[in-house]
Amino acid sequence: GPAVAPAGLPEPHPFGRMLTGLMDLRGIPVRDMARAVGLAASTIHMLRDGHNPDLLQARLIARVLNMSEADVGVIAGLDDGSTR
Repeated sequence: GPAVAPAGLPEPHPFGRMLTGLMDLRGIPVRDMARAVGLAASTIHMLRDGHNPDLLQARLIARVLNMSEADVGVIAGLDDGSTR
């Protein structure tokens, strides 16, 4: 699809779109996600805006979204075999 970042800036990581969509589908507000994973709401906003999560963040988010850690790891670009 078309670029969403201004010229000269990197595109946001697709994890943000996935996280936003799944949270919206499940009716999970940012504040609730932050509490459930033990992260600041600002961190959840950053992830939704396209920052890539680290392995621990991806694992915590997977549990809240009731997804496998491996699936979330692949989406986050962290699939090195350690999320299985």
